[in-house]
Amino acid sequence: MTKRVAFYVLLSLLAVLSAVMLVPVFVPVMVSMILGYLLLPIHERLGRAISSPDLRAVALVLLVLFALALPVLLVVVQVADEIPNALKAADLSHAAAKINQWLDRTLNRHVPLSENLGIYLARVRDAALRAAPSIIGAVGNTALGLFVMLYTLFYVLRDGKQVWRDFVLLLPLQEEVKPLLVRDLQQTLSGVLYGQLVTAAAQALLAAIGYAIFHVPNVLFWSFLTLIASMIPFAGSTIVWLPLAIARLAAGDKVGGIGLLIYGSVLVMNVDNIIKPRLIAGRSQLHPVAALLGVVGGLHLFGVIGFLLGPVLLSLVVAMLRFHRDVSLYELASKTNVARDQT
Repeated sequence: MTKRVAFYVLLSLLAVLSAVMLVPVFVPVMVSMILGYLLLPIHERLGRAISSPDLRAVALVLLVLFALALPVLLVVVQVADEIPNALKAADLSHAAAKINQWLDRTLNRHVPLSENLGIYLARVRDAALRAAPSIIGAVGNTALGLFVMLYTLFYVLRDGKQVWRDFVLLLPLQEEVKPLLVRDLQQTLSGVLYGQLVTAAAQALLAAIGYAIFHVPNVLFWSFLTLIASMIPFAGSTIVWLPLAIARLAAGDKVGGIGLLIYGSVLVMNVDNIIKPRLIAGRSQLHPVAALLGVVGGLHLFGVIGFLLGPVLLSLVVAMLRFHRDVSLYELASKTNVARDQT
């Protein structure tokens, strides 16, 4: 008994030290696991053409490097460079002043909308301008994180299914309830990744096309903000494209403003109604409040990539809570059946 306690104490100490040691690479490892989860079905399908799992994993890692990782890094650098010009070009205070004049005439009293908005926009602009150099510096320090992410992704693709089976096997749970855990994790995680991330990417892509068509300056910056905003339930991408359309109208560009309003209302907003239901069919959605808290908290804790990691981590917590509920119902049903058999 004493030897077993000593073993668990030593194991706990080593686990804590390992966790502390892995904190600096937590984000790239999490990103590799998310990408591996999304790419695993493709890895399996490639097995029809490429028999070697190593070659399949290498092919997908190279695809991620050249089609995703490097372009994203270049976009982030460009977005950071566009922040000052974008905030100066999208002068929403002018639009707010015109709206304020209309409100004053309608209500026959002064509403301090433009004054308060001007103060708020000035604070946002100053914060963004201060953050821009740090964003560029962070990108410059991502070489090691990129290497860790790609290296881990290779083994996630090659050995991920076997590691997951071993992990489930080691869980101190009854064999009857382990499938419940696997089901809840898969449904919740798939709902977040496919229902929110893919939908947000589709909205950002459509919005970027609209920004380019209607000559919105600094397209990359506003498209990046649209991607993050699209992860927020209900309001979503409207937070970005609607003020931009109003600003175009206030600046005298009626074609651009009205065109962006129609484009955003008809195409961008309807992604939630057309694509999202098909992506999340049979999967569990994250509650809107949890999704919002995940995006905001993730951005605060992990930086830019937090808009993805935050909802994913909260979805894992939700999945565990659903698993606890399912196990409780399973145990209650088992006790009821036993009592019925005894009678």
